[in-house]
Amino acid sequence: MNFFEFPITLEYEGVFFLKWVIILLIFRQISLYKLNWKYCLGIPLFLMFLEVFYYDIVGLFEILLLPIVLTIINYKNKLNWTKTQFLFYSFFPFSLLQLFISLATSFVLFCTNLTVEQWWEYKWSDFVSLFLGTIFYYLFYNFVRMDNKIIHSGLSSFRLKRVVSLFVASVITSSMLIFILDVLNYIQGGGWIKVSVDIIHIRRIISIVYFFIMISFLFYISEEVKKEQEAELLSLKDQQLNSMSSYSEHIESLYTQIRGFRHDYTNLLVSLNEAINSNDMPAVKNIYNAVLADSGKSLNSDSYQIGNLAKIGNPSIKSIISAKLMEAHQKGITLTVEVEDYMDSTKMELLDFIRILSILLDNAIEAAESCQKPSLVFAFFKDKGSDILIVENSTETERINTKTIFKRGFSSKGDNRGIGLANVKEILDKYDNVILNTTSVDYRFRQEMRIGEVEK
Repeated sequence: MNFFEFPITLEYEGVFFLKWVIILLIFRQISLYKLNWKYCLGIPLFLMFLEVFYYDIVGLFEILLLPIVLTIINYKNKLNWTKTQFLFYSFFPFSLLQLFISLATSFVLFCTNLTVEQWWEYKWSDFVSLFLGTIFYYLFYNFVRMDNKIIHSGLSSFRLKRVVSLFVASVITSSMLIFILDVLNYIQGGGWIKVSVDIIHIRRIISIVYFFIMISFLFYISEEVKKEQEAELLSLKDQQLNSMSSYSEHIESLYTQIRGFRHDYTNLLVSLNEAINSNDMPAVKNIYNAVLADSGKSLNSDSYQIGNLAKIGNPSIKSIISAKLMEAHQKGITLTVEVEDYMDSTKMELLDFIRILSILLDNAIEAAESCQKPSLVFAFFKDKGSDILIVENSTETERINTKTIFKRGFSSKGDNRGIGLANVKEILDKYDNVILNTTSVDYRFRQEMRIGEVEK
């Protein structure tokens, strides 16, 4: 087959290429997945050449191209998506652009008073519809102020599972209906069959009706997720107040103990001074063995480890860490707390940072308390402009498979408990400046999170 028998034209193949670039950019924007730019250009280029050689196959099955592309991407990069999220991102970007292209075409026909057949006779009609459809999408996106993070969270919300399932089903259904109508129109245009109904009119009605259905679902999901987040913030504030109260009581208790040590040490030093002056060495030895020899152990106990959080300036972060560490201490877990540098603010959204912190500490406590010698390490310091957070704990097994623990539903403690780390990965997918390194060796499990400067 001679390549030159199939010349590439800007008004057809060029528009097809631009269309798929825009679809992938919409996917990139909505899914929060940072699809590499070489894929955003390379995939449409490949599909364009495929369309040149196998027009009928690509044209008839175009709706399935994005699911196939995302399946390949998921196979290579192990995307942490639920089935609902995968289906949504597989069909929504394509159907959304098709929707606005349809609305743009209707707008042009209304303004020019042309028929569909007259409009299609125009050489650059597809380009104009694509151009206007993209502008309409941009205006719509900015007008409704779509928060992709909220939509992304809503898709994985257990409470909204039924609504989200209906929304995704509506996306797939509308996409399939429009796709089937396009195929029928294509076949009818080729003269293979005759259809008595006005396909273009039906397609236009479906697009307009679905436009309002889509907006209704998006607004409902957004509002419900915002309510969830507000409730979570209120719960966090209550937890913060309780934790700060416990932290203050703990510090006061330590201060009282230290004052007691000071008073006792004053009396001991007086007794020790008298024993030394009288050269009574047995009395000196008795005082040392009875009190002073064990005092270092008391002052270095885990109760005083929590006092090392003084350099954490943010009260929300300090309260959640202190609460978790006090819980660990009460469960008999040996603590090591090192905060070398001041932590006044985070380079992430506060709620996201606290959620990650809570999950990592909860998992560490749960894993450590089942060990014969339970231990937990919490550390924070700065290195070359990055914040380094470390949570390390002892484990029952010598090594944990770190490749499977971030899968939703996985848990070494039983079924349907592996949600925490899947949520951590989902949160971190929103940040380009955060790297989480997970290691497990020699009965130690370590999570090291490096938070760099926020990219502008």
